Amino acid sequence: MAKNTATYTLIIIAALIFTFIFLHATTTRNTAKIETTLQAEPNTLEWGTLQHGETATRTVTLTNTGAEPTNPLTMTHNATVGTVQWDAEGKTLLPLASLTCTISLMVASSAPTGPFNFTITITG
Repeated sequence: MAKNTATYTLIIIAALIFTFIFLHATTTRNTAKIETTLQAEPNTLEWGTLQHGETATRTVTLTNTGAEPTNPLTMTHNATVGTVQWDAEGKTLLPLASLTCTISLMVASSAPTGPFNFTITITG
């Protein structure tokens, strides 16, 4: 009976370790977070062809679809080609309210040439 108990204990521990690794891996992937009460339109920005030192600006409309005001808005990104800035940091949205904000990308003079992709995450 002790052998079966040890086997079951080992299986349960292995399952818990697998669950932890799986959940950890799926929550730390490099993807955009989806906020259920904050929608962005458009949700993909096309930057076009940019030269070193050039700045491109795009607008995004954020909508709070929830029943409560948002927390102060924050933006993070993983861009390695330059500087990303926006004009809505710290603002809040009342329920069902929208805000049009500007996001700018300035390509660094040291940025590699060729296509690039990065993720912008806006939370509130």
